[in-house]
Amino acid sequence: MTGYRRSAPEPEPLLPWWERYPHVFNGEMAEVRRLNATSRRPALCARFGVWDASKPVSADNPIRFILRGVVKVDPAHPGEDVARCVMEIDIGYPPNFPFDPPDVRPVDPEIARQRHQLGRSRELCYIQEELQPWRPGRGVEQTLIGAEVWFKGYVTGEWPDEVQAAELLAYLDTTSAHVGSILIPQHAQRSSRGATWGTFDLEIARAPRGPAVVGALRQERVRAGSAPARMIREVNDQLWTALDSEHWTDPVQGLWFRFDHEPTPFHDLVGLEQALQKAGFGTGVLERRLHRLVDRKAAQRGWVPIAIEYPTRQQAANESDEAQGTSTEWLFLSLEWSLVLAKGTTGTGGLRRAANRNPRPILWDRVRVKGIPSYDVSETALLRRVGEIYPRDATARAHVVIVGLGALGSTVALALAQVGIRRFTLVEHDIFKPGNAVRHELRFPSVGLGKANEIKKAIFETAPYAHVEVIHGTRGDDRAFERCILDDDPCPTLIISLTGNKTVDGQVDALAVASEPPIEVLHGWVYPHAQLLRAFLFRKGHTACTWCTELYRQDADEHQLGAYIKEPVPRGAAVSQPFFETGCATPTQPGAGNANALAAHEIVEHALDVLVHGRVPDDATHWVHAGPRVREVDPTYPLAPYAYEVGGFAPHPNCHLCSAGTLDADLSPEERRAFDAQLVALGAPVLEPPPARTSTVIRRDAA
Repeated sequence: MTGYRRSAPEPEPLLPWWERYPHVFNGEMAEVRRLNATSRRPALCARFGVWDASKPVSADNPIRFILRGVVKVDPAHPGEDVARCVMEIDIGYPPNFPFDPPDVRPVDPEIARQRHQLGRSRELCYIQEELQPWRPGRGVEQTLIGAEVWFKGYVTGEWPDEVQAAELLAYLDTTSAHVGSILIPQHAQRSSRGATWGTFDLEIARAPRGPAVVGALRQERVRAGSAPARMIREVNDQLWTALDSEHWTDPVQGLWFRFDHEPTPFHDLVGLEQALQKAGFGTGVLERRLHRLVDRKAAQRGWVPIAIEYPTRQQAANESDEAQGTSTEWLFLSLEWSLVLAKGTTGTGGLRRAANRNPRPILWDRVRVKGIPSYDVSETALLRRVGEIYPRDATARAHVVIVGLGALGSTVALALAQVGIRRFTLVEHDIFKPGNAVRHELRFPSVGLGKANEIKKAIFETAPYAHVEVIHGTRGDDRAFERCILDDDPCPTLIISLTGNKTVDGQVDALAVASEPPIEVLHGWVYPHAQLLRAFLFRKGHTACTWCTELYRQDADEHQLGAYIKEPVPRGAAVSQPFFETGCATPTQPGAGNANALAAHEIVEHALDVLVHGRVPDDATHWVHAGPRVREVDPTYPLAPYAYEVGGFAPHPNCHLCSAGTLDADLSPEERRAFDAQLVALGAPVLEPPPARTSTVIRRDAA
């Protein structure tokens, strides 16, 4: 299967996270001071070091910022030894912090390979991003809470929200070689008049009565490895992928003829010969060329495809005479026979010798004509029903990056392909599970397979001319996602982040800001149980980013200020905060039913407004859409079913990504000297002061 590919440069070494995001580092230090001042536990101690002390500093074992502290939980039963319920831990900040959560390991008491620990590293397996997303912000506070939840499960032996692993289904397919219909791709259609006859390759699927694909129309074979051959192979591969078949027999060679007019109807070989004579091909031309074409494989197969190409005029109701265009129609036939060789002849050679002496009784008199349905799958034909609402030039130029291919992302990807978007980058690390099928565009045959590759196939099923690249996650040592955003030329037109994970959203915004020019990011998610879509468009320097919206949400929660509409509170819902990583057995996150499909198409319309029309003003970049049953979830919710709230948020003044200036939590001189000494001893560069930042904060008009 061939798709869009580009050369990948070697990734440059990354600066440590505390130099890339000094404001985040300062915020972590401020939180450490606050916890040390308010907690009765032993103080959190900060240092720089390597996570695996038995190995030297390397790319696999980099220098980390490490905190050591204590977590404590109540005993499982009265009278138990209190000392058992205290655990000293190390908190190691990963190289991709704040987008990756810190690693946590027990120091005292020694806890080796208990439930929900990761192999030899003994790290605690306590954060499940689907259920309890990691959010950039007060990292040390979240980490301590999660470690306490893990420790309580270890002390009590009770690990909530666990399910057994499910066995997956296995599938078998059947095969057959008979052609049911023929697909005519764009490369098999001529835009200008050329030869009047030639040969073509018909690739045959092995599915029962499956369709075939026209490889190419030609008088001479396309040289293997040439640009036309590669293009033909790429499109045919995508068509076979769309048909869920990666296997085909050797191409069957057939004959094609160009007519200047639509042939009159015929039903047998005599009628076909008469149609060829009327078109100027002479008497007996089909018989002569057919015998030249028949080889051993064709003789054993017992049939040869024939195609007739002719012009036809099509006029839309709203088109003027000048706008009328000439298109091409195709008539595909199958010439079939049963071989009865002359006495004393064997094999194909005998067929040809007998044919030269007396061809008609041997082959020609036994030929039958059958029709084969054919369908135009050119890009123009596929998009004809879309209409003119979405200009073709704008959709063809767009490059959309979709991060997250869940219930929202899968629907958005396919819907954008249907309206003519022709270049996608799909970013998703997850596999498709049985419980996804009730909300997702994929179905049970995709269980156990990667969502990204399966949605790529699904896009080809809708738009076989699309170019689709797959990236397995936003994080990783290969930095594929970063290169896609920062190094692609031209840069992507729009990023659509539909993960429902604030950590990934924050990472996407940070990369979009660093791109030149900055890329607009459309965020969207549906709250579990909540029947509520929230979507917003982030423009650098103009509108709120993910971290800004989190600050606005905190303002609404803590001070009841601002216009941020909070999510519904499910009636009677149990509050559960599982802290298990994806690698452990975890339940599927509760969803919002079919409201996801409604929300996905709202996201599509917002995306097209950005891509095609460019008509989204800054004061209308934040949308909240209540689902049809929102008040069944929360009877007191202010928005009625199907109601919208549209507004805009300027960058939050305290956002470290968008605001001017730095946080107040700078390092003290003593802390800076101590850290610098640790880094020098480890051979690392000295921590530089946070650089001064200048940007304009644009606030929404109060009116």
